[in-house]
Amino acid sequence: MEKARQSNFELLRIVSMFMIILYHLFFFFEFDNKNYDTTFKPLWLPLHIGVLEFVLISGYFRIKRSFYGLLKLIVPVFFYFVGIHVVVATISDDWSTVNFHALTSGPYWFILTYLYLYLLSPMINHYLECITLRSRIILLSSLFFINYYVGNYCIADNSLVDGKNIINFICLYVIGDTLHQYEHIERRIKTLHIILVYVILNVSMVALYVRTCDSGIGTRIWQYGYNYNGMLLLFNSVLLFLIFSRMSFCSKFVNRIASSVFSMYIIHHQSYVLYGLIGKCVSFIEINVTNNWSLFFAFVILSIIIMMICFLVDILFSPLIRFLIIKIVSIKQKLSVCGL
Repeated sequence: MEKARQSNFELLRIVSMFMIILYHLFFFFEFDNKNYDTTFKPLWLPLHIGVLEFVLISGYFRIKRSFYGLLKLIVPVFFYFVGIHVVVATISDDWSTVNFHALTSGPYWFILTYLYLYLLSPMINHYLECITLRSRIILLSSLFFINYYVGNYCIADNSLVDGKNIINFICLYVIGDTLHQYEHIERRIKTLHIILVYVILNVSMVALYVRTCDSGIGTRIWQYGYNYNGMLLLFNSVLLFLIFSRMSFCSKFVNRIASSVFSMYIIHHQSYVLYGLIGKCVSFIEINVTNNWSLFFAFVILSIIIMMICFLVDILFSPLIRFLIIKIVSIKQKLSVCGL
């Protein structure tokens, strides 16, 4: 029987996905807004940590690679992404718009990079199991140097810019594992202190960036507080991770919602859904909203609605996805018996 997941980390997955969806609404639909630089762009700073949380959680519990687990990662992507394309093409009777190139580029960069991490995880786990504290420090120092120093200062290496790469994911994975292995040390810090630092950091980043967005200070805040390989962003994500790690509760409801979080990411980021359905909702909101704060809260509500709809869609189709995965596993087992 599969061990029940800890609901505090499952809740963190849900919160992280909410941050990602809310961030995407501002990023994809308010980029050209006249108040973009002073009102909406600063909000990206506290919202941009969602992706990092997922990798930290993976490192904290360590990925247990298996063929079944690999299919759980790949099959939903093809099912929802390809399925939505086929449905739209069938309804519109126009198959010329079908484009599967986005599966290997653009919006699904996170899935591809996480897939690389998943495939490499047994080797990484084996090394982490064997290393001493001294070797772990050397490993983290090397990853920090490559990811945060070279990635931010050595512009000649474009592969490290922005942190959307396997090096950053490995770094986050090792950090997550380290937080687990040395949990007894970080537990000495009071939870209230962590919460205070988290709140002060985010309020300070947003307020300071609003005041200095056109200066060198604003540029530095953006570089270290927004980019996926920024030190402020890493510190921010670790703080939120530690806050949730201090919680302890069990909720089947939370765990069930969290099990659909990956599908939420795939579905809402599909081009027809994002620019079509969600885009129409955003246009309606923009027509009827009078000020920036109203727009912010409308986007919050819309993000929750998007998550709820994606959750219901996943409830409907997850049995079919599980059936497909089980069938593929069964075929593999039969081929193995035949020596193929």
